[in-house]
Amino acid sequence: MPEKLLRKAVLNQIAWWKTVCATHDITTACMDNVWIADQYVPSYYPEMITETREATVEKILDRVSTIMDSYATLQIPGFTKLFKAQWMTSSSVVPYCSEWKWVRNEEAFQNWLVAANLEGMLQPSIIDDPHVLVFHKEGYGGFSAYQSHGIIGIFNVFGVDHVFQDIPAVLANFFPKQPIVGYEADERLAAAMRGGWSAIGPLTIWTREVAVL
Repeated sequence: MPEKLLRKAVLNQIAWWKTVCATHDITTACMDNVWIADQYVPSYYPEMITETREATVEKILDRVSTIMDSYATLQIPGFTKLFKAQWMTSSSVVPYCSEWKWVRNEEAFQNWLVAANLEGMLQPSIIDDPHVLVFHKEGYGGFSAYQSHGIIGIFNVFGVDHVFQDIPAVLANFFPKQPIVGYEADERLAAAMRGGWSAIGPLTIWTREVAVL
């Protein structure tokens, strides 16, 4: 079960990434089990994502500066590890939405972007996608979610640590039977674990080494 869920988490991540890229008119394509963008992507997003454990990246390294190694299996010459993270999951629980607002118009979305410190990184048109849900609790936190492959992926989590505990209950109002996945690192990962999430596998974000003159 963890391996199957991990596979779905990676595919959900790719689907979300492709959606974000499309709203910025960035074309994406798959080669040798690797997804790659044809130009620079918004901050905090990789230019390349591996889809399988067997993916190879050597032939296209010159085209990117950031890589999501979805299974933490690669050693990439000329790149250094930006950070290590963990895929994680939480099952839906009893629905709950006290003071949480579903962000469904451009004004509310712009307020959410400011609160999340993501201005310019996500386009308002993304909330028109039927797979996307965005939530905000004023003065507390927020997150976005993407439904695909029979699971719900969470992204852009911000706010107090207890947000991680609330996320499954908020999403249970919309997808009561589907597992929830995401990834975090360091202190945010620890906060998620305290909120009832479980780790299901590692991933690594790589960045191109910068020559020092």
